[in-house]
Parts: sequence; C-alpha cells; structure tokens
Amino acid sequence: MMQSILIGSTVKGMVVGVLSGWFARRVNSITWGIVAGAALGLLFAFLVASMGDATGQHHYLEIMFPGFVVGAIIGFLTQRLGAPAARQNA
Repeated sequence: MMQSILIGSTVKGMVVGVLSGWFARRVNSITWGIVAGAALGLLFAFLVASMGDATGQHHYLEIMFPGFVVGAIIGFLTQRLGAPAARQNA
C-alpha cells in the first residue's frame, strides 16, 4: 500500500508542477502563482482523498492540507525560479 501512495503522490506532484509551470509562463505574478499552485494542489489532493482507503474511510484533512501547502510552494517556486518566456518580435 505504501508503494501505491508514493507513486500516486509523485504523479500528483508532477502534474501540479507542470500545470503551475505552464501558468507561470502565462502570468508573471508571485501572488497568482501561489494561488494557482495551492488551488491545483488542493484539487488533486481532494481527488485522491475522495477515493478513500481500503476500509472506506476518507482522510480529507490529512491528504488535502499537505497538498495545499506543497501546491502553494510549487506555485511560488515556478514564479520565482522559473525562466521567463521568450518574447517573439514580429
């Protein structure tokens, strides 16, 4: 069970990172980057939490809070450390 949790968390984190990076290319705002990352992290954590565990219990707080925090961190980092999009002059 631990292996599936680790794989799922890794995939979820990669998806949030890619989507946050895409958003960072469109918007140059640390505030909106944090909001977008947190919202994406919360959304994907909710999807995972709503599946429940083997006993049918749902652990929303234990899954969604870290997803929210890590998403916000990813959103901040994509804005702060990401390379700006290249401008094309026509």
